[in-house]
Amino acid sequence: MLNIPPILLLHRHRDGSSHPMAEAEPSAASLDPERELRAGARIYACKACDEQIVVTTGTSDPKEAQPPA
Repeated sequence: MLNIPPILLLHRHRDGSSHPMAEAEPSAASLDPERELRAGARIYACKACDEQIVVTTGTSDPKEAQPPA
């Protein structure tokens, strides 16, 4: 059994402040075929500015990313 604590993602702004990121709701942009995400990937958005990041499993090629088992 793995006991992995939750990860807190923070986004640093140019003014030096940091804000937590939360999982973003799917949008038209995230469903765009050119930005297609592999299974298991998650989009997180900064709560202050809505800048987004993608979190997925670590591989050298993002197209090969697989969801955690």
